[in-house]
Amino acid sequence: MKITSILASVVLSSIGLIGATSARAETSVLIQSEDGTFNFAETNLGTIAYHGGLMERGLLTLTAPIDVRYLRFEMPSTCDGAIFEAGTITEGVADIAHGVGRNRFVVNEGRGMRTRTIFVSINGVASAGCAVSVFRTDDTTTPPTPSDQFAYTCLANSLSGSLSVAAVTDSARVPFVIHSNETLMVRSNLTAARTAPFVTISYDGDASSSNHQVNVAVDSAITNVPSCDLMPLYRFVLSTDQLRVELSRQH
Repeated sequence: MKITSILASVVLSSIGLIGATSARAETSVLIQSEDGTFNFAETNLGTIAYHGGLMERGLLTLTAPIDVRYLRFEMPSTCDGAIFEAGTITEGVADIAHGVGRNRFVVNEGRGMRTRTIFVSINGVASAGCAVSVFRTDDTTTPPTPSDQFAYTCLANSLSGSLSVAAVTDSARVPFVIHSNETLMVRSNLTAARTAPFVTISYDGDASSSNHQVNVAVDSAITNVPSCDLMPLYRFVLSTDQLRVELSRQH
């Protein structure tokens, strides 16, 4: 089974250390890359225009405030500039983020900040302008340690197109998109009793243009070595009459 790319982490509630036991669930959507590394899925927030030379606090203003914990900035290879500062602005007050890698920054020591304005400062060659893409992530790029136990469920998409899905745990929803021929894992923190939380997968079960929301309870396996060969695997498939999208248990 080929599993392609990203680990998307979306915290539902009670933000804490990775692997910490919590009475409230934290759920992530993971996709393991071919080289075995894990990365957190990102949300592209927009771009900041850089015209070369020194730019101090170029701004990206969002349409509505969002919670931002980690930021990553991406510049095309043709753009010769170095990012030396980044952060958020809330109610006119700038909060400088801490660099944690190449063009990656952590906001408010990882606790995050609710903001609608993000800034970045760049110094480079005067003629090397470009659009700087701004991405939000919800965690660091550090994979879980071997001692960390979580509850895992695998999902695969056999449909010809992408499907909007949500993992529902403790009455909170984690929305994500599973693309055609993609396999991913839903990872949840264990409950205070060290058991797997109740997880429901919600999606549009109508294969036509209509909408019929379907909620399917799925099983999870508790492990510190995630593998879709070993944990419950569910696959999105078309019904025999081609009218419905079904979530079928594979093993």
